[in-house]
Amino acid sequence: MIKVFESDVLTVTKEDNSFLVLAIHPSTREPWKSEQEALAYSISNKFLFQSPEPEPVAPLLPLLTPVEFKLMFTPTERIAIKNTRPTDEILDDFMDIIDDPRLDTVNFNLQSTKDAIDYLVSIEVLTVERAVQVKTGVFL
Repeated sequence: MIKVFESDVLTVTKEDNSFLVLAIHPSTREPWKSEQEALAYSISNKFLFQSPEPEPVAPLLPLLTPVEFKLMFTPTERIAIKNTRPTDEILDDFMDIIDDPRLDTVNFNLQSTKDAIDYLVSIEVLTVERAVQVKTGVFL
């Protein structure tokens, strides 16, 4: 357990991050007389510790079929990808994965998918604004 006395309040935190806040001495119901008194106070199992707030979970992005993924791009963007692919090994590798018949979904939650979309910006196939839109996995 970790005890911290600050602004006349004793906060006790367990290893599991649950915590207890005591603004007054539990026995006397009076404010703590000193930091030493608060830190020396024995914490027993009779106290109810609060669980910490859970970390917010990022919403999951949709899964799209490879065809739906390609349809996220405008016709002009798809043509630019097609024309750039023969001379760009990185783009060609990514599109080989998208074109693989064993692939049933494109997962927008994967960093590799996000990186591939960012790569399209770096080779000037997409604008930054369009990349942000495409990364949502939602048709506009």
